[in-house]
Amino acid sequence: NGEKLIYHNTQRQQYFPGTENWNRRMLNGGNPITWARDSEERDESDNLSSRLYLNLYLLPGLSFENSFNVDYSVNSYYNYYSSVTSYAASFGGTSSRSRGRGITYTFSNLLRYQKQFGDHNFNALVGHEAYSYTYHSVGGSVDGFPTESLKELSAGSVIGGTSSYEDNHRIESYLSNVNYNYRDKYYMSASLRRDGTSRFSPDSRWGNFWSLGASWRISEEAFMEDYDWLDNLTLRASYGTQGNERISNYYAWLGIYNTTKDVGNSGFDLSTLSNDILKWEKINQTNIGLEANLLQRFNISIDYFIKESVDLLFNRELPLSSGLSSVAENIGDVENKGIEVSLHSANILSGDFRWETTLNLTHYKNEITSLPAEEISAGYHRYAVGKSVYDFYLRDYVGVNPENGNALFYKNIYETDGSGNPVLDGNGDQILIGKETTEDRNEADYYYVGSSIPDLYGNLVNSFFYKGFDLSINFLFNVGGYFYDGTYAGMCNSGTNFNAYHTDMLDRWTPENTDTDIPRMTTNSTYGSTFTATSTRFLMDATYARLRNMTLGYTLPQNMVSQIGLSKVRVYLQGDNFLTLYKHKNQGIDPETSVGGSKGTSIPVQKILSGGIQVTF
Repeated sequence: NGEKLIYHNTQRQQYFPGTENWNRRMLNGGNPITWARDSEERDESDNLSSRLYLNLYLLPGLSFENSFNVDYSVNSYYNYYSSVTSYAASFGGTSSRSRGRGITYTFSNLLRYQKQFGDHNFNALVGHEAYSYTYHSVGGSVDGFPTESLKELSAGSVIGGTSSYEDNHRIESYLSNVNYNYRDKYYMSASLRRDGTSRFSPDSRWGNFWSLGASWRISEEAFMEDYDWLDNLTLRASYGTQGNERISNYYAWLGIYNTTKDVGNSGFDLSTLSNDILKWEKINQTNIGLEANLLQRFNISIDYFIKESVDLLFNRELPLSSGLSSVAENIGDVENKGIEVSLHSANILSGDFRWETTLNLTHYKNEITSLPAEEISAGYHRYAVGKSVYDFYLRDYVGVNPENGNALFYKNIYETDGSGNPVLDGNGDQILIGKETTEDRNEADYYYVGSSIPDLYGNLVNSFFYKGFDLSINFLFNVGGYFYDGTYAGMCNSGTNFNAYHTDMLDRWTPENTDTDIPRMTTNSTYGSTFTATSTRFLMDATYARLRNMTLGYTLPQNMVSQIGLSKVRVYLQGDNFLTLYKHKNQGIDPETSVGGSKGTSIPVQKILSGGIQVTF
């Protein structure tokens, strides 16, 4: 907005009223220009993937498939912070290095059988899969460098610390599947698998999962012969179970100890509690769907689903007196209900020109149906029966007190008697009669203030074809829902430390600018924590539309490529993420978030322009 940000004491008041106590300590993180010039960070990764396949046809209809996959990666991280111009100048600079090596093996053996006899079609498979992951890491850091030109760890004079560890993860699976159809009209399928994971104890590491499904192609019945405008009308239904063993700790069931050192002596302290009965989280899912083709130009598919997650894997918080932060447990059940719609239409079919559109839409709701406690705190959320896992539970930010520029929050007002004692209802709860504002964030109440689940999300693809040319335009979109923008919160700092500021801070409260919703700046650390307190101030509308991909291609005429012994040659140019539409204040943020709805510091989505030649022999 043309307003300078000058950190000279004699001029500071002109631009930042109320910050007369600022001094050079605001820059104790280092000058960003010299930081970039004199310090260094590198993060490198080398990856190698190999795939080996073997297919054997043993008898008519009987085959054996084997695959062996290896993924190998090495990750190296290096940093050096200057002994002159960085935060580490007071102790002679600092440097650290770490290297991690990961290797994954996946081994699969499948036996398939297929048979057709008359109007009956049958296929089946049985198989075994094994997965193994191992990761090693080692790292160290040193301080105190004699000169800026020496940056290797051996040049440092003080060892800052060393670390090393190894992670292991194993999964073994036995699986089977059977499919049957009669006259391509009635279909049935069944599957059964058994999985074991090293994350759980030997007594509970195995889980059994199964599914059943059926479909009926109604359009193939005799009574549908007169409806020639309707084709592939199919009703389908399925029910099945799946397993989930994903939890943050590879050794979730074990009691783990950290090694410690004190005055030259080594010892142990407890890191995690053991849980011998930790087991697979199960997902029971019901699907009912209907699909059809209309007028040979329009395809529609509608699916309704109910997904129940039982025995959820969760790190339950422990009281501070335990000395531990959490314990891994199977707690609670969650239900998701929703509908998915897919539409495909051939809009124009005229000579050499064709225009097709595909639209996918999804809407669902999430509800907690069981918990071992009345409520469980989880960051920006609070879990309670009847609420959603993704409901935000935050202080409700009101704005700014125009008289002094302090932040305002809502707090509840409860009914009291003549002596000031709370009046209780029949359930023993206080009777809420309203809300009022407060400048004390510790007095502010928390409220359920919306969900990170969108009301609707999906994608829209338009494809155009003319002679050898093709053009595809793919939009992703999200309607409704919220996300918490931690990056924006960090750029709205009160002035208690040096940071990058959002331009919204130019509209902060000052004695001359009292009509604003951004509080005043100050170096008072107590007030500073209130300034960026977790609240609805940083809860943002998650609605957006993004041009995910646009591709333009040209396929050379067949008579031209056939002369050089080729089947097809296509030249294409594509762009990814070149347009994103959303109304969030922080225009540098990526509006796509995880389902949890929180957004921290992250690299903005990349705009990619690429092209190539596809050759088919």
